[in-house]
Amino acid sequence: MFSQRRQKNYHSGGEEINKKLEAITQKFADDLRKDIKEIKFPTMFSKEWVLLCDKLKKISEIVRMEREDMNFDSITAHFNKEECKKIEESEKDHSDTSSIAVNDELGNHSIPSVQNTNEDPIHEKSVKETNTVVEETQMNKPANNRPATTSSLTTNPRKKKSNIQFGSSDLFGGSSFIPKKPSTASSSTRPSTASSSASMSSNSSVNHKQQAISTSFNSENTLWDRDEYCVRFIVEEGKINLLLRLLDEFKDEDLKIRLGLKSLSTDILPNTGLSTEMELQEKMKNFEQSLCMLLKYCFHSVEALQTIDVYQYLDFINKNMREDLFLDSKQKLKGEEVYCTAEFIIFDFLRALFVHIDRLDDTKICSLTIDRQILPKAVRFLFKTCSQLLENERVMCFEALSAMMNAETYQTSRSKFFGDDTEAKKMLVQLYDNFIKQLLTSYERKKSLRSLVDQVNRFKIEFVL
Repeated sequence: MFSQRRQKNYHSGGEEINKKLEAITQKFADDLRKDIKEIKFPTMFSKEWVLLCDKLKKISEIVRMEREDMNFDSITAHFNKEECKKIEESEKDHSDTSSIAVNDELGNHSIPSVQNTNEDPIHEKSVKETNTVVEETQMNKPANNRPATTSSLTTNPRKKKSNIQFGSSDLFGGSSFIPKKPSTASSSTRPSTASSSASMSSNSSVNHKQQAISTSFNSENTLWDRDEYCVRFIVEEGKINLLLRLLDEFKDEDLKIRLGLKSLSTDILPNTGLSTEMELQEKMKNFEQSLCMLLKYCFHSVEALQTIDVYQYLDFINKNMREDLFLDSKQKLKGEEVYCTAEFIIFDFLRALFVHIDRLDDTKICSLTIDRQILPKAVRFLFKTCSQLLENERVMCFEALSAMMNAETYQTSRSKFFGDDTEAKKMLVQLYDNFIKQLLTSYERKKSLRSLVDQVNRFKIEFVL
């Protein structure tokens, strides 16, 4: 029946509001890329550093929202609520004074809002049937247009991918150094993660954490096949190593403060332009957590890892694997903030590196790991702190160890990774008995920790345990 009708809905201003919202999204994306491009290496704890703190906090928030599978339209609406609201209100006022014209099967226009009240019942019934058909058609019509209101953007954030243009390339097709790929159904959405089904929940922080722990690291999808525009901007602008150096230098200065070599009130506060020591401490906390989150999600993409300075990467992990600093942070920070510190995030860095090691320089990475004795240090760290971790964080840390033990070089040179550190080997066996065994509750868990369990069994045989 519908195929025989030539019906068309004329909604005044619909195209205009879409263009306005598209312009806002485009400007937001351009400004985001500009902010990332302008990131420099400031003097630590200077006024420029304070400005960078605020910028990094916003960028890390955008990355977090992307990791929760929010599309760029939704993120734009979140950061431009007032502007979007004005556009919607003006469109609503315009719609209230406009009519909706409907073409019937004869091509005639019927305007329900101005129908004559003296029409005969048969004609009135015909008009009602026509309107009913139009309404059903609208309800069944696929949503090809972007959402028209801020509320619809924020409550239904997983619609189509934003087609944001940058010169001759678009965000999900081309780049300055990657050939443009044709748009396909499989590449139009980011790969599914553990948070995809859970992120509709009201508790976004839990979903965010769970997603981060269960990231699939799908090697079949490149960074340019996913809705991770902010991470893509960071990689394309070559800011990965700069962000890592920023975090590295900050941790050096932070250690001096913790050891009493520098004073917040006399040595640092006067240079920042901030008024109170409490405000400075808040900036420092946000700076570290923002950088840790940015780098964490960047390193989930192999394209980011392929651009890193491996020496600096592993030196940073080695230098910050200090259980005393982690336990100190756990006493000072609230709730799960401790898992956004460098002392803990290094395990996510390790896991990402060794999960992707087949597409990196396996020999070089393992050689540097052996030289720095990172594996036995990681075991000692977990032996002293594991009881303080939540279950999901334990899984992530043990997955990092398992990924290291799954590397090809490890399989052929196991003894080199632990060396003569018999104590660390026995600690790993105790970790298995006290914690790891209880985590093997599903097939996926057993699969991700299989290499670690195999190594523990070898140590049990070695020590006749």
